[in-house]
Amino acid sequence: MGGIKLEDSKVYSFPPIIAPGATVLVLGSMPGVKSLQEQRYYANDRNYMWRILYALSGREPDDAYEERLAYAAGIGVAMWDMIGSCIRPGSLDMNIRDAEPNDLPGLVQQYPTLRALAFNGAKSHATFQKHFKDHSALAGLELLRLPSTSPVPTPAMRNLEDRLTEWVRLKPYLRGLEEH
Repeated sequence: MGGIKLEDSKVYSFPPIIAPGATVLVLGSMPGVKSLQEQRYYANDRNYMWRILYALSGREPDDAYEERLAYAAGIGVAMWDMIGSCIRPGSLDMNIRDAEPNDLPGLVQQYPTLRALAFNGAKSHATFQKHFKDHSALAGLELLRLPSTSPVPTPAMRNLEDRLTEWVRLKPYLRGLEEH
């Protein structure tokens, strides 16, 4: 019959990418299809994440994924997703069903140097609000609701420059960007 069965569409997020001393945890909703296939954060070349992170220090993204991860760690950025598993055909957040959150409080307790949580898009932030908004382990962290780095344009966010005007809010929490 050819369609996707919902039970065949369960997807799982990756483990967090976080190094000792991380200061900002960027939280997506759930990796998209290309990222899941390649087992890398923000693998879709059209996604703005890597260009945004590098633009904060006036650089162009490195080509190799390992170098991108090293760069992110060097400026204090960690990455994870709010959702640990869900049913989602395709890559659109609007198709997410039966979302189970990751253990955000547990991770934050393991990394006391974290100063801010940066929510990459509305679904990430909404998932946080639903499950963790009053959790004591997260008290004291700055909460930054940022526009999605997805390549899908919105009325307010059409391109890299539009998104970067909001994502610069990360700069006070990053390491080593004072000279840029």
